[in-house]
Amino acid sequence: MLVEAPGGPAALYSLDDNLVYRRNGKEITIGLKPEETTLAPGAPITMKLGYLGAPSETDLEVLRNYFRTLSDPQRVKATVPVSGDGIALHLDGTSGSANLRFDNLKLNAFLPVVMAGLPPNLDAWIVDRTLPAPNWRQIVKKDDVAYAVLPCDANKDYFIGCPVQADSRDLHLSLCNTLPGQWLITLHNPTDQDITTAVWTAKDWPCFSLPRKTYTIPAGSSVEVPEQSR
Repeated sequence: MLVEAPGGPAALYSLDDNLVYRRNGKEITIGLKPEETTLAPGAPITMKLGYLGAPSETDLEVLRNYFRTLSDPQRVKATVPVSGDGIALHLDGTSGSANLRFDNLKLNAFLPVVMAGLPPNLDAWIVDRTLPAPNWRQIVKKDDVAYAVLPCDANKDYFIGCPVQADSRDLHLSLCNTLPGQWLITLHNPTDQDITTAVWTAKDWPCFSLPRKTYTIPAGSSVEVPEQSR
């Protein structure tokens, strides 16, 4: 549903595919078409809505192109399963990381990306291979889901996900770029028992290489692993 407004057009987008609305002049009534033909009195009705706004004088076709691209992201190539819900791009994070490539999407906006299924206690980063170093940054991650907004106004080639990975799901692993060309990996054991785990860099992480190696982290302690950029 697209709405023109003095401050710029806006759109409401149903993420459930069952949003219904009626428009009477400036009044819009939003409702949900339930799966059942009848609902018990007091039964809750929930819906998921996406909202998108744009600056004033933005043509509605810009929003339509955005929804088309994010609903059926065939122009995006990834090394993991990829889908779109009209608002964001969704990547399967169960392998820990992915390569994401596309030509200029011409969205007039950043590309929102949600990557779910990542190891819950490992940092997530992106690297834009089309830019010179420093072309990396850490991205927001909560539990097993990472969130990023990516420039997409040119041909792009991204690494996204967990750069350093481990066998143990209990291990907390953080990565820090301390100085130009220097990185520090911190392996933290928050449990009351020692953790012995293999640690390695993701296959396509371009900044440094950590061959698979086994570390033992004492209970309640941390081990630091310094690395140099390639």
